[in-house]
Amino acid sequence: MGAVSVAPTAYTLSSGAAAAVASNLRCLAAHENAEPPRFVRNDDRWLRTPVQTGRFEQRGTYCVNMPQNGCADALDPNQAGQGSQWVVDGVDGNTLIAGPGTPIQVNNGARSYGLVYVNDDGSVTALDPGYAGDMYPTTKTCWASVHASQDFKLG
Repeated sequence: MGAVSVAPTAYTLSSGAAAAVASNLRCLAAHENAEPPRFVRNDDRWLRTPVQTGRFEQRGTYCVNMPQNGCADALDPNQAGQGSQWVVDGVDGNTLIAGPGTPIQVNNGARSYGLVYVNDDGSVTALDPGYAGDMYPTTKTCWASVHASQDFKLG
């Protein structure tokens, strides 16, 4: 009997799908070193979502909960909800977690737009990148290309 050889088989994405995946990853990676403002009053080209605002010791604060429905206390909507997370203006790396009696005055109706951070493949989003590992800002057009087939709602 003669020797029988079997060629290995490799299954890959179609060239179009592979190109789309590579393009999406390049798009997200291109914004890794970008430093747009974290919170703005008006929407811009960056991927953002409306966030609840407030005041803490005369400084502006921004709720970074996703979704935003726990930012204000259900019984006293002028106070921060217990366990809600707030970034304080002018204090780098300061995420304040509201507890009983935390003096955060919620600005009902007043909102800003918070920068949404995404991971390398776009599968994780957060308003506070400190808790989720390597997260980066991205533009709306890049996000749309990554999630073109999904109906994604932030907040």
